[in-house]
Amino acid sequence: MSLNKKLDEVAHYIKNQYPNLNFGNVSVSDSCVTNICNIIFNKENDNGLKKSITNAIVNAIKRKNSSLRKCIENMNCDDVANKSEMNSSKIIKCIENCNYTANDFINYNYKTLNEICRHIKVTINNANRRKVYRESKKYLNLSSCLRVDNTDITDSDSFCFNENSGNDNGTFENCISYSDHTEPELVQKDNVSSEHTIVSPQSDFSLMIKDPLLPSSTPILPENIVDESVFVTPCKTTKGKHHVPSPLRNAFYKKTSVKSGIVLPLKTKNQFPKQCDNHDFVCYEGSFKFSFEEWSFMNYINPKGETCLDKTKYPIMFRKRIRTVNNTCVVNAKMVRYFKNHCNVYMYCSHEGCKTFRIKVQLTNGTFVAKVYSSSLNYHHNPDDNGLTNHVKGFQRDLNKEALKKTKAFSFRSDNVDMASPTQLNCGNLQNIKSDDVIRKIRSEALTADDYDKDDFHDIVLMCNDKENDFVQHVGIPSVHCYSKEQLDILKKLIKNQKPVTGYLDATGTLVRKINNKSKRVLYYVLVVNVPLPRNSSVTCPVVEMISSAHDIVAISQWLTAFKVFVLKHKLTWPVFTNIVTDFSYAQMNALSIGWNGFTSIFDYLNWCYRVLVENNVGTNVTIINICANHYTKILVNHVYTYFQSETNSCKTVDKMKRNDVIDWICLLFNAESLEDVEN
Repeated sequence: MSLNKKLDEVAHYIKNQYPNLNFGNVSVSDSCVTNICNIIFNKENDNGLKKSITNAIVNAIKRKNSSLRKCIENMNCDDVANKSEMNSSKIIKCIENCNYTANDFINYNYKTLNEICRHIKVTINNANRRKVYRESKKYLNLSSCLRVDNTDITDSDSFCFNENSGNDNGTFENCISYSDHTEPELVQKDNVSSEHTIVSPQSDFSLMIKDPLLPSSTPILPENIVDESVFVTPCKTTKGKHHVPSPLRNAFYKKTSVKSGIVLPLKTKNQFPKQCDNHDFVCYEGSFKFSFEEWSFMNYINPKGETCLDKTKYPIMFRKRIRTVNNTCVVNAKMVRYFKNHCNVYMYCSHEGCKTFRIKVQLTNGTFVAKVYSSSLNYHHNPDDNGLTNHVKGFQRDLNKEALKKTKAFSFRSDNVDMASPTQLNCGNLQNIKSDDVIRKIRSEALTADDYDKDDFHDIVLMCNDKENDFVQHVGIPSVHCYSKEQLDILKKLIKNQKPVTGYLDATGTLVRKINNKSKRVLYYVLVVNVPLPRNSSVTCPVVEMISSAHDIVAISQWLTAFKVFVLKHKLTWPVFTNIVTDFSYAQMNALSIGWNGFTSIFDYLNWCYRVLVENNVGTNVTIINICANHYTKILVNHVYTYFQSETNSCKTVDKMKRNDVIDWICLLFNAESLEDVEN
């Protein structure tokens, strides 16, 4: 057995059992080496292997540069760092200097805790993170519910400026507080409920089922669902978590007077490849304003009772408003300095070597006026960068989530591209245009906000176990059955209003993603009906659905049989469908014959059809299976194209004419209603 595979275990054993071991004088006869060989490697009776392992252990302990010695030394360094003084005063001082708030510690924010550990110069590990979190919790008066609440600590009636004018220079005179930060990750972790549930499938065929329909299925029994475990965590998002207050929403979407086709500031030019080396804010570019209400929603009260700008909000609003003054640079927030009568917001352009900004904000006649100063009038953008943009964070991400719940990612991005300013695009500013991957990610976050678990299978198991949710009726491997009483009510109304009800059965593999790369292809099966609406319109509604990785007669017939039992359980007369239209899937047609019509196979159904048509037998309580003409036409057209396929250019025109003629004949045959129509 290799020493490398048990390196950590050996290092821990030496550190705990022989803390004062003299590494240079270790020999094969030492008790340390013997015990490691016997206890960890279990080679007490194997003299041959025992000798080779003891030699390897001795060499590893003696060599200063060996992996074992490095592992032991790292453990000792960690112990020294953990034993270093990390009292509460250091943590509190760090919180005050960095202007951390209660929002920064929501959901045990690892990034914030790691930053504090770096500031106070201790090892970043779980023990130190927990200690920092406990001290921060005491200092900021955090309640235990902070882990599941994402409430902003905001006081809309407070602000930090007086009407008296302040200094216009950028010195630190009269500076009452200082906040230096680069924009952190503003998207918090998902809220995790304090209640946990575990689901332990017994085998590959484990499933949960509300109606005991299939004797061959193995249910997930209630005793397999254990409380207080982290295997499956129902983390369903509470309603309103990402709700953006109306004043802030209105301020973000407020139309600003931006001149079209003009580069701002006026007379600015791109001086690339020259870089901006000036660090003084000598150029005045212009000003923009915030109303008192808009400004109050960008503030929060820190533990000292001081009003500060919320770093999850002000960068977004400043980027939105600064385009009335500067529409060339991709602006990011850097830091804020607070003075007695005003504050300075420092920002920079994302393009390398471009200019920086100082925005002086001061209360004037009930309005907050922001004056923009920059280090250069011109900008320095590399044309090869193909334009840059900002990260979508904070409440801007929440607003995008709301929009993407109702629209596709492609349409959302296309609208943003259409609305983008050509002037900004030519300057390399793609401020309002995000990549396809970013938009798809945001839409995925919006659609999965109400999921019970991030794992797809666990999510649907918990959904089936939810007594308030009766849509998922059966969860198992390889199939999930979905239908509800509300969908059954649609059928009741259709039967009441029109006697014959036609359903359309089909499957697609483009909607449901595979669980992993090695799993089988997952198909979404659905049976839909056409529901009439006023003014001669209609809508397609799903009635019964299935997600399955098995596409055979057994899986489909079990699904259809389960729905039949569900219908009979609610005291409806079977059959509820007069006709079912399907494609040329042999499995689907066979499953319909078995599950809904009670035949042993599709051939029995065809024999029944023959007796009804030829022998005039009465056909009742049977759902008629129809083949979709469009699917049949597609099969024939593909066959025609394959048959009339030439390799030479001279024959392509002739083959094209033949293909078109044959396709026209097929379409005429489909429109014919009798043999006489065909002959004529």
